[in-house]
Amino acid sequence: MNLLLVAHGTRDPAGAVVTERVAARAERLLDVPVRACFADVRGPTPAEALADLPGPTVAVPAFLAAGYHVRADVPE
Repeated sequence: MNLLLVAHGTRDPAGAVVTERVAARAERLLDVPVRACFADVRGPTPAEALADLPGPTVAVPAFLAAGYHVRADVPE
């Protein structure tokens, strides 16, 4: 099983670094492959990230609130 950490995305490179660090930490703690992707602004998109992951994958939303991306983009 894989985990796909889906964050909003930001133009600020520091934001992407934080998301990647969270994914790396989760991978170490859970001992499963964890990849980060972004619903908006930057890539990889969830679809792109899923294409690179073999086998079953669970998408884990990493948003501060349940907005449009959580209700529409990610489920699609």
